[in-house]
Formats: sequence, structure tokens, C-alpha cells
Amino acid sequence: MCKYANSVLHGSPSRCLTRLQRIQNSVAMIVLQQPSLSSRDTLQQLHWLPVKWQIQFKLASLTYKVIRTGTPSYLSERLHPYVLSRNLQSSSSANLHIPHNNIHFGSRSFHIAAPTVWNSLPSTLRSSQTLHNFRKHLKIHLFQLAFNSPKRLVQRL
Repeated sequence: MCKYANSVLHGSPSRCLTRLQRIQNSVAMIVLQQPSLSSRDTLQQLHWLPVKWQIQFKLASLTYKVIRTGTPSYLSERLHPYVLSRNLQSSSSANLHIPHNNIHFGSRSFHIAAPTVWNSLPSTLRSSQTLHNFRKHLKIHLFQLAFNSPKRLVQRL
């Protein structure tokens, strides 16, 4: 998947994601050459995130890069920090402003999808100092959500 197209895939109808997931499951079974495993077990064994979670991974990674480096400028211009009207304890949480939108397809655009995914991440994850650490902990976080795995099982990632 192209890294810039993930915001378009974010919020796609489930029937579209189901088709992509079937393709990923087939590829995973070919890679492992074990058709007897369930697709869930196959993805876990390969440490692959399901399509829905892979979209969030790519979008969050791109958002991290845009926030930290300001490049590409055409994307950084679309992201704005959330500013509270008064000072609260949560004001240091580094949330992004999610623009109001009435059109469903519009909510899938980068300037809405990126802040939505970013704000859903734990603040400790968003405050990672390097892209490598961010991606590592992001994958662990999303892997736990995708497979309801306890933390100790995912530490191998």
C-alpha cells in the first residue's frame, strides 16, 4: 500500500477492507506454506497486522513524521495542534485538532483521518523521541488491539 493512500483507506466500507484482508490472508498462508492454520494464527505467527490495523499504523507513522519534521509541507500545513480555550491538566497531551466535516468521504481525508488516529494513541506513545521507537511501540500497541494479546506475548516484536 502506498503510504500516502492510507488516509483514503481509513474509514473505508468494511466490504472493501474484507477483500483486502482476504488477499493478505492468502499471501500469509503462501508465505508460511501451512494452509491448516487459521488466518488469525497465520498473521500472528508472521507478526503481520491485519489490514485495518496496518492502515492505522501507516497513517500514525506518517503523522509522526509530519509532526516531527514538518515535511512534506503540503501535509504539515493540514495538521494543527488542538488548543484549549483554558489551561487544563490535559493540555500537554499533544492532541491534534480534528476539523469539523459533514461529508462522510471527507472524514477519510488526511487532515481529518490523521488527527483522528493520532488522538486515539496513548500519550506516552505519541511522545516517543525517535521514529524507530514510535513505530516499535505503535506496532506492539496495535498488535495488542488487533489480537487482544496480553503484553507479554507481544514483547517478541
